[in-house]
Amino acid sequence: KAEVPEGWIRVFQGQLALYSGKTDKAIELLQQEAENSVAAHGMLAVAYFFDGRMLDYELAMGKLRERSPETPEDHLFAGQAWSFIDVEKASEMVEHAVNERNSPLARAIYAKVKATKALQAGGDPKATESALRDIEAARSFVGDTPFLLTIRLFVQHVAIKTEYVSLSPDLIHEAREIADTVKSLPVGRVYLIQFFADIGDYEFAEQVWASSNHKSDFETIAYIPVALQWKSPEEVLELVEGLIRFPGPYSRCATTMVMALVPEKRAEARRICEEQLRCQTSYAALAGFVRILLLLDGANDVRNKAAAFSDSWTTPYSSSQRAMEYIASPVDPEVYLEGMGRLPGRWTEVCYTIAVSQLAEGNRDEAVRYFERCTERGAFGSVFYWWANALPKYMDEHPDWPQAVPAGRQVE
Repeated sequence: KAEVPEGWIRVFQGQLALYSGKTDKAIELLQQEAENSVAAHGMLAVAYFFDGRMLDYELAMGKLRERSPETPEDHLFAGQAWSFIDVEKASEMVEHAVNERNSPLARAIYAKVKATKALQAGGDPKATESALRDIEAARSFVGDTPFLLTIRLFVQHVAIKTEYVSLSPDLIHEAREIADTVKSLPVGRVYLIQFFADIGDYEFAEQVWASSNHKSDFETIAYIPVALQWKSPEEVLELVEGLIRFPGPYSRCATTMVMALVPEKRAEARRICEEQLRCQTSYAALAGFVRILLLLDGANDVRNKAAAFSDSWTTPYSSSQRAMEYIASPVDPEVYLEGMGRLPGRWTEVCYTIAVSQLAEGNRDEAVRYFERCTERGAFGSVFYWWANALPKYMDEHPDWPQAVPAGRQVE
C-alpha cells in the first residue's frame, strides 16, 4: 500500500488552514514546502497577503516570478497570488487551472479574479455576470463555506459598484445574514467592513471590526482609511496602536499617513518618511511615503526624491512608478491620467496621486475633483479609494490643511 508523501500532507493541511482563516498555521506548513511546490509557494504568498505581511508577500512574489507552473494546482494558487498585483496575469493562470481541473475552489478564485477585472475596468457586465455564475456553481458543489461566502460578498459588492445590480434591502439583508460565517476569515472581515462602510452603515462596520480579538495586519491596514469615514485621526491612531503584529513599511505607511493629519504628530511623520526613504525596503510602500511628504513639505521639495525613486524602480509600468513619474515631471494631469486608461488597475493610484499633488500645490478645488474621480470607478478594493473618501472630509474640517503650500507647478 503506497504511502502519501509527507510533503503532500503538509501542502494539503496548509491549504485547509489557509482557506479556513488560520493563516499563521498555513504559513508554518507552507514555508516547509514552498521550495518543492509552486502551488505551495503560491499559497504561501496568499497567506502572507491575507496576514498583512506585505514585505514577505513581495519577497515571495519575487521568487514566484522565476518559477514555471506545471500542474493545475500550480496555476491556480500562483494565479491567486498574482491577482493582488497583476490581475491580467492572474486571469490567464487561473483560467488554465479551471480548464484543467474545474474544482469549486478554482471556480471561486476565478470568480474573484473576474470581479476584480470588472472593478478595475470601471464596469464589465460580462465579467461580472460570469463571476456571479462561477461563485454560484462553486456553492452548488460544496455549500456555503466561509471562503465561498466571502468571495460571494466581494462579487456582489463589485456588481453593485459597477451598477450591474442595484443596491437593495434584500442584498443588505443577505450581507447581514452571512456576516457571522464570513467573519470567521480575516479577509472576510475586511470585505464586510468595506461593504457596510461603503453603503454608509458605519455602525455595523464597526461591529465587524470589534468582533475579533485576533486581528491580522491585513485587517488593521485596510481598516485605517475606512475608519476615517467616521472617526477622527486621533481616534484611529489610538485604536490601532499596538495592533500591528509584524511591523513593516506598509503598516508604517498607513499609520504615518494618519499621523500627518494630527498637528502634534506631523514632525514625527516627517521623520518616519525620511527614514523609510533611506531604507528603501519596499518600493510600493515608499511611494506612499513620498505622497505623505508631499502633504508635509510640498511638491517642490519632494519632486527630486520622486524622480530618483522612479528611476530606481525595477518593475516596469507599475502604478507606483507611474505615480512617482507624475510627481517628478511637470505634466498636464489630464494627459497623464488619460494614459492610465490603457493600464487597468493602475488608474486609481495615479488619480489619487494627482489629487494629493494638487492639494500640496494649494489647488484645493482641483484636489477635491480628482479625489472624486478616484472614487468614481468604485474601486473599493484599493486603499486609495478609501483615502480619497477620507481626505476631502478632513479638508472640510481643516480648511488650513496642509500648511506647507509651495508655488504651483509649471505645466509644459
